[in-house]
Amino acid sequence: MAQNQFFHNSLNEEQTNELVQRMKNAESETMKIYELAKIFKTLWRRKAHQLYIEIYGDTSFQPEEAGRALSDLCCMGYLTDTCETVKEVKGAPNKIYRLADVEPINPIKIPKKITVPLQFIETSNGNYELDLEKMSQEFISKLDYWDNILSPQTVK
Repeated sequence: MAQNQFFHNSLNEEQTNELVQRMKNAESETMKIYELAKIFKTLWRRKAHQLYIEIYGDTSFQPEEAGRALSDLCCMGYLTDTCETVKEVKGAPNKIYRLADVEPINPIKIPKKITVPLQFIETSNGNYELDLEKMSQEFISKLDYWDNILSPQTVK
């Protein structure tokens, strides 16, 4: 596939307007990329970035955001990794993702941040301090949970 072609030209005006409307209604940047994937079936970072700007018109959208969105969609089960890459003009090769054959029934919702509630302990003099040890343990537990889901360890 030629990397410099304009993919949008394969859509007629009605299809483009419908796609733009679906992208406007999407709940996040990631789901806007998913709307593109539903139409174009195969995406990689550069293609997703170009399509997003070309169709949606948001020039502030960065290639890194497209890459993260594709990776998140793959983790959630909306896309699959083809194990192929497209050589990038500069930088690392781009992974090629394709639309999953079946839309996930219960997709994983990937958090954009991990938080823990503030927890306090009473000191011997009656004042309260943050319980940093308990908060740290809870944070590490949540981080380990998401790390195991997003990058499962393979047994050798």
